[in-house]
Amino acid sequence: METKKAKKPYGRMYPLILSTATILFQHANPANSLLAINASPLSINSLNGGVRHRLTHMKEENGIGGGGGIQCTVCGADADGMHYGAMSCRSCNAFFRRAVTFKQTYVCRKDGDCDVNQYVRCACRACRFSKCVRAGMKVAAVQPRRDPTGSQKNRRPPKRKRFNTDNGMNGMENSPDAVQSLLQFIKSEPPNSVESYNDDEPSVSGSSNCDAQATVGMKQDFVDHETRFRFNLEETLLNDDGEEFDRLVLSYTEHQRLMNRAMISIDDFLAESESGVKFRKMTPHDVEKLSTVELSGLLYWIEKLHPYKFLDMKDRDTLLKRYSVKKLSLDHFYYASKFPNLIEHGNFAMLNNTYVPPTETGFEGVNDDEKTKRAKYDIFRPTLDRLWHTIILPFARLKVTDAEIVTLHMLLLWSQQNNRCVSEKTKDIMRKRREWAVARLFEHYEQIGLKEPMVRLGEIILLLPEIEEVINLHTSDFQVAKLFQFCDMSGYWYERLCYSNEDQE
Repeated sequence: METKKAKKPYGRMYPLILSTATILFQHANPANSLLAINASPLSINSLNGGVRHRLTHMKEENGIGGGGGIQCTVCGADADGMHYGAMSCRSCNAFFRRAVTFKQTYVCRKDGDCDVNQYVRCACRACRFSKCVRAGMKVAAVQPRRDPTGSQKNRRPPKRKRFNTDNGMNGMENSPDAVQSLLQFIKSEPPNSVESYNDDEPSVSGSSNCDAQATVGMKQDFVDHETRFRFNLEETLLNDDGEEFDRLVLSYTEHQRLMNRAMISIDDFLAESESGVKFRKMTPHDVEKLSTVELSGLLYWIEKLHPYKFLDMKDRDTLLKRYSVKKLSLDHFYYASKFPNLIEHGNFAMLNNTYVPPTETGFEGVNDDEKTKRAKYDIFRPTLDRLWHTIILPFARLKVTDAEIVTLHMLLLWSQQNNRCVSEKTKDIMRKRREWAVARLFEHYEQIGLKEPMVRLGEIILLLPEIEEVINLHTSDFQVAKLFQFCDMSGYWYERLCYSNEDQE
């Protein structure tokens, strides 16, 4: 019996994209990512040479189409059937369906003849859509988007029949609205609610076979819904359409702005339009407001990172604890890198339009004496100085964008460091989401016409190990300060989530 070759996500695009980062890692000291960023021995030309070498041998190593199987008529990847009139892969099928369903209009940035294959099919959506049509895909074959309530624009309104109160069951059977509402209510239940049903439990009403059949039908609806849910979840993990990524970037931009607005005064808000953002030195009294807004921001953002809210409760709890300090830290690093005037003086800009001077740490308390302040400085400042030079200054030099920060956020949440703390099923999900995030960032670079996208991708990916390292060091610093009773944040949520001993490396 012939064994089917397992499909690789994105048509093996992910290892190709990461080739730049791999080359950089091989020539840089992993223990000090600053060396790789500021003193890399590789020139751009030699770096491109390595990438081109990898590109040249990619087809020889893997072969387009998976070794003799039926190929997608659009991109040449492994096809999984006939879709909308053409033999295509799942990726091109999903791309064409979304483009038609959402009535997308794409414009080629070049001459309309971009190469479309399994490695660069995401680079130009206009040419990819045109090739779908030329391959035989028919717009009319795509079913219209279904409303979650079951209604459709062109559907004729159903004739409403009067409900017979004398015969409740017959009335339900004869009322399309009632049946539709019941089925919709059943299908709107969470997928795991099917587990709460027990076939051995007696029926609430055993007087009629019709009731028993209805109960069996309801259970089957639950099972079907769970099956569809799992299939759709798998499909969304592997989709290579950039709309989800674009929405995430917009959400993050708005999320950061809303957090900032929630922490500043009305006077500061009104003064911004005239003189720009005004910063003041951070005081211990600012922590209360900062903690409240950052907690709501954390919960808002992590729920946006699909499919976090669909994971098992235990895995969600674990990932929330391990990601919380990373989320807050990366937000602070990014915000601090945006203000060159403050960077020039070594001032660390905060989201609430305050700054921490180089002579302090941001952990000073209202009642701290000089001895306590000095102890905190000695504990926290070395790590703060390190991240200043290895993360914030490189962020400022590279002019890191929202799209790149969103990618780093995803890589931190779905980090391989979390593998030992989650289930096998979640490990596989995390791997796919890491691959998805990197592939989407590369596609983003191609869409905006960035020169040398592979080089830029390598520079961003190389920042990740240092980010994780300094965050781990910072967490350890807090534990040391708490051990010697120099730092107590038990009144805030930070200590429960960000600085918990649980699951720290």
